[in-house]
Amino acid sequence: MAVPAAGGAPATSALGTPTPRAVTAIGDTLYIADGPAGERNAGTVVAVPADGSTESVTIIRDLDFPTGITAVGNTLYIADLQLGSIVSAPADGSSSPTTVVGGLNGPGAITSAGSTLYYASDNSASIYSVPIDGSSNPRTIVFDGRDEITGLTVIGNTLYYSVEGDHLGSVFSVPIDGSSAPVVTARNISGIRGLTSAGNTLYITTLRDIYSLPTDSETTTLPAPLFSYNGNAGYLLAITAITQTTPPPAPCTGSVCITPGMFGSS
Repeated sequence: MAVPAAGGAPATSALGTPTPRAVTAIGDTLYIADGPAGERNAGTVVAVPADGSTESVTIIRDLDFPTGITAVGNTLYIADLQLGSIVSAPADGSSSPTTVVGGLNGPGAITSAGSTLYYASDNSASIYSVPIDGSSNPRTIVFDGRDEITGLTVIGNTLYYSVEGDHLGSVFSVPIDGSSAPVVTARNISGIRGLTSAGNTLYITTLRDIYSLPTDSETTTLPAPLFSYNGNAGYLLAITAITQTTPPPAPCTGSVCITPGMFGSS
């Protein structure tokens, strides 16, 4: 579903993805990691316009259990929990995935900043960084060891991550180089799942609600949700943000500025 960042009624963006696990965007196209747990070679990535104007198209097949996805340029990076690896593939589906790094301990949520990937381990509740070309081994950024890390996003030089523990979740921030201990941004969030950002605002999804939160706040009480899902068909599991850009104004000459469309088409 597509929900305005300021709140409001949602619109359906994609139908027919049986088990969506994670989502990212390149331009106005959504890329959804999809696949049931425990089935070999049943995982896929599908692409669909964000406005839902056409049906989804499968661009990547034969994954096992894709649990996280992010984009760097026009390349997708997918964390496969069951394979214990991160693979990359072009977003146009023109070639098969290649392994960036393997032998990982249950990679789950994943995000990127520059030429670095950041991923969470579902098995050790830790966050690691690794170059997108796999040229060096993963480096520990955060070690928690107890709770499930459900989402990751980067703003500037800060990594934000959501944690679900005993049904009372939190959002933490930490420098992307792991140079200091994490600090709490928000706490007491029941059923927290996905996390994304646009500008300096975090967007948090729980199983039923979507919230926005400025990054400069520390709160134990979230604002009213932007959107609440009251349907019976499943839960909210993942979130990404698409920033709409405004075309630049037409150039002005002389004392009168004429913008396109003022007097019809030419």
